[in-house]
Amino acid sequence: MADNESVQSSYFGSEYEPSVFTITSKEVFNKDEKKKLRAGVHTIKRRLNGRMKKIHLFNTAESINSLLVNAITGIHYYNDGGDLKYKVGTAQEYDVFKVKFLTGENSIPGILLCYDNPEQYERHLMCKLDDRIRRKWHSKNAEYKHKISMHKM
Repeated sequence: MADNESVQSSYFGSEYEPSVFTITSKEVFNKDEKKKLRAGVHTIKRRLNGRMKKIHLFNTAESINSLLVNAITGIHYYNDGGDLKYKVGTAQEYDVFKVKFLTGENSIPGILLCYDNPEQYERHLMCKLDDRIRRKWHSKNAEYKHKISMHKM
């Protein structure tokens, strides 16, 4: 992993739009929200600017027809302007960036994490992806969105 400080600062000026679901370190959950979040949430710690930071991970069940869950917010994905839920095994998987989390940190088993885009993943876990991975995902996502827009006509 690269130096977290340089990784963290290099993505705020990304060519891609930041996600509305990205939780900044200044946002805090109240006690009731924390209780709701505990089910299905894993926590790891990463060093940022010399301090340890807790990072919550909401995993998506990997069985067919399980709802895709944003790894940062725990909110299920839906299509814009409709009630279509994003599920494992459907074409909607191309609209999210999926990662199998296998670091073994904090004794967490392999879990599936879903993000709005690769940049959201990088900001959340304070890491850097290879540019080819980012470009490939954005290309496939653009193809998916084009196909969806053609079906709406």
